[in-house]
Amino acid sequence: MQAASQYLAQRLPAHSIVIGEMAPALCLNTLFAAAPVQPGLSNDDNPVARLHATAIVVTRTPFWINWWKARYPKIMQPSHRVATLAIGGRWHRVVDIYKVQE
Repeated sequence: MQAASQYLAQRLPAHSIVIGEMAPALCLNTLFAAAPVQPGLSNDDNPVARLHATAIVVTRTPFWINWWKARYPKIMQPSHRVATLAIGGRWHRVVDIYKVQE
């Protein structure tokens, strides 16, 4: 996870606000603010505007891709993707990082 944090820190502006299911774990070793977003559990009501997000971490599964696309179709475009990370360990995940503004 440390390598993923370093990689992300090189691709986002300093003091970014990163949101999404895996955001807190990815931002442990950065200066970024991070907030989890999980439907029905935490921060799922207009999270981009409410949390002033500058980037979204989207776990590459149909559930998460569809959930974010339904709410933010303009952000969830290939032109907004700034990184793709493979997170190893006990629960292997692939996540995409999308910038909120161009």
